[in-house]
Amino acid sequence: MKKRCSGILMPVSSLPGGYGIGSMGQAARDFVDFLVLAGQSVWQILPVGPTSYGDSPYRSCSAFAGNPYFIDLDQLAADGLLKPEDYAKENWGTNPNYCDYALLYQKRYKVLRKAYAAFLQQRPVPGYDTPYSDDWYRFTFLSDAWLPDYCLYMAIKEENKMCDWQTWPAPLRLRDPKALEEFRTGHADELGFWAFVQYEFAKQWQALKAYANSKGIKIMGDIPIYVAADSADAWAGRELFEMDSEGHPRRVAGCPPDYFAEAKPAIEAMMAQAGHPVFDADGILQKGVILRHLALPGHVDDSFAVLDQMAAWNDADPGCFIPSVMSQYTPFYKAAEHGIGRRITTYEYRRVVNYAMDKGLAQGYMQQKSSAKEEYTPSFDLTGV
Repeated sequence: MKKRCSGILMPVSSLPGGYGIGSMGQAARDFVDFLVLAGQSVWQILPVGPTSYGDSPYRSCSAFAGNPYFIDLDQLAADGLLKPEDYAKENWGTNPNYCDYALLYQKRYKVLRKAYAAFLQQRPVPGYDTPYSDDWYRFTFLSDAWLPDYCLYMAIKEENKMCDWQTWPAPLRLRDPKALEEFRTGHADELGFWAFVQYEFAKQWQALKAYANSKGIKIMGDIPIYVAADSADAWAGRELFEMDSEGHPRRVAGCPPDYFAEAKPAIEAMMAQAGHPVFDADGILQKGVILRHLALPGHVDDSFAVLDQMAAWNDADPGCFIPSVMSQYTPFYKAAEHGIGRRITTYEYRRVVNYAMDKGLAQGYMQQKSSAKEEYTPSFDLTGV
């Protein structure tokens, strides 16, 4: 039998830090120490890949690279690559509780380029016959399957104002060998910068992981479900994806026009497979299906349509699932552009709950509206979005 354990989810970006975002520095080690004191054994994190537009950790421009924002600047200073004044006096935002990603993009890379310049000035390394240390060569050798293409992708992307690679000039978009070689020759320093950033990320990540493991803490990672369309992986590995001769995707995943009709047979198959809900003596669900519906502001009639279908299933086979109506919707990012830029009101939610009751769906879970009040849900600041 596997040993049971417990832990805490803490994204690296959410660690305390004075430079705009959490990093793999002392605050990360302090969190490891906290986990030990709390009797925990797992630190769960979100994906640590470099983010793209929207800065979601689940949409990365590389399936292999690390997020440059997570490189600890104090550690770079300790390694002699920065001076505290290179970064401590920068404006990293007015609210230490939020990440201003637009500001990070403007400031962080400027600081990292200073560190890269110092890194180059340290060449050759004393005592070595080659310009770089053994650690550098070991890293580049072990990363050869992805690092050159990633560096080339980032350098070309910068040259093209960070636009999607599918909009690049055809020779670069389609990886014409001559065009790529000419670009490498003319942008060798820029390619070196992106390799340096990944080298520093890898060093700090391995050091942090070793520290956590030495304290008995395991790090549980996470990865995006899909490779992003605008990524070094898609650009360099077009043969692995459904793309046409111009590098454009033949098909794109997304929500079908009538998602309700698409989801219906899948739900029916789940209920047929799982059977009626079964609880143990302590009232804990052992098997069965819970159908959860999130009521949205201004869409009460749509909730009625969903509940009509749930009621039809229940009428045909009473008790075949457990209904759950939720109210904790929180607007974020561009929600207002789609007419859902506010939380649901108590009146709207009570209408949905009462309709469920009238339809015979009383044997389920109806969330108390008070649990979705502002103090219980995130209050997102859209500054910098």
